[in-house]
Amino acid sequence: MLARYGGDPLPGEALFEKLFGGWTRVDREDGLGFLMFLPLVPFDGAALAGAFALVRKVQADTGIAWAVTVNALSADVVDFVTCAAFPPEQAAAAHRGLGLLHELFAAAGWRPYRLDIDHMHLTGALNGCAGRERLVRRLKDVLDPAGILAPGRYESQAHSD
Repeated sequence: MLARYGGDPLPGEALFEKLFGGWTRVDREDGLGFLMFLPLVPFDGAALAGAFALVRKVQADTGIAWAVTVNALSADVVDFVTCAAFPPEQAAAAHRGLGLLHELFAAAGWRPYRLDIDHMHLTGALNGCAGRERLVRRLKDVLDPAGILAPGRYESQAHSD
């Protein structure tokens, strides 16, 4: 476990290989698509049971299997890594499932700490905090005043160019 905190990706690579058959199959014409949803969930039994129930609901609604890995970040919160690998013919259902995960987890108050490109515009709405959006905007303005690095990412629709 300590190797992961030091940046060693091998344990994660082995898990990905076991679950999905390895990176070489992801996003190839004949291979798999791959989506991730990365919310933070309280580290208590009721919250975790609720989070797993939401994932099962999305699976039932879409037919897409989502794998979950729970990583304790502190005594209070876990990284609820949720991912799906799917063949090209199930891409629409998988993306619909990702949208449902965003909706259901946001309704429960559990926010993703990273957003995929299709959900970048939801930063303010998903995080329910205009102050956070203003902070992100200010950081982007300071670190990238010309706005050339990843324009539109992590901004609401109102702020994207």
